[in-house]
Amino acid sequence: MTIERQASPFRYDPEITQFPDHPDTLDIATYFYLIVQGYPAALAYHFGNQDTTVILSRVAVGAKPNQTYIGVHFPDLLIAFDADAQAWRPRNGYLIPEQGKPPDFVMEIAPILPSHLDAAAQGAAYAAMGIGEYWQFYPDRSSYEGAPLAGGKLINGRYEPIPIVQDGADQFRGRSPALNLSICWESDQLRFWDPADQAYIETFAEVVAARKAEEAKAKAARARWLEAEAQANAARARRLEIELRRPQNP
Repeated sequence: MTIERQASPFRYDPEITQFPDHPDTLDIATYFYLIVQGYPAALAYHFGNQDTTVILSRVAVGAKPNQTYIGVHFPDLLIAFDADAQAWRPRNGYLIPEQGKPPDFVMEIAPILPSHLDAAAQGAAYAAMGIGEYWQFYPDRSSYEGAPLAGGKLINGRYEPIPIVQDGADQFRGRSPALNLSICWESDQLRFWDPADQAYIETFAEVVAARKAEEAKAKAARARWLEAEAQANAARARRLEIELRRPQNP
């Protein structure tokens, strides 16, 4: 049987100036701490409203698309609410004037900056775009102002530090007002804590493990039911055998 391939609604349009692709391949830190954990999909599910919530990883953001990378940045995680979740596809990036608002949140995972940038310049670039929050996560515990986690909220054109609390030797956390979540560094891992549910947003591995546990539970319950049914059938067979052996009255 031949299956007809569905045409994608997102096609290259020569009249649309596109952002460039990321100049480098996906680095191992972003892949391991963000993508493998399944956070883009998990956060999209958590926030819902997928038509108006944009969640991207290492996709361009800027005020003007061009192929020279001037004024273009590629945050490891970008989140924007009340935006057009489809517009970035033909544009190949998040164009701020087209969306009508800057992203609400960006994060860099173990940021490796181009030679012409330092951490301050990167933050200044995001601030100039009007991005509401800028976070940095260092999985190897390298220090950013004394902590492996840092966040800043844009106030009057600059990022004011978001307080980072240390809970034990292997736990740091700070609350993101934009996401209404706590961003956590826990034993080298990135976690998102939901104060409403008093639980972490599950990683892909945790979702798979929970599903396997439910499947195992259902399988065990089915096995118990089959065993009980077999015992009931055996009991009925014994009663029938006893009835058949009982002398019949004339």
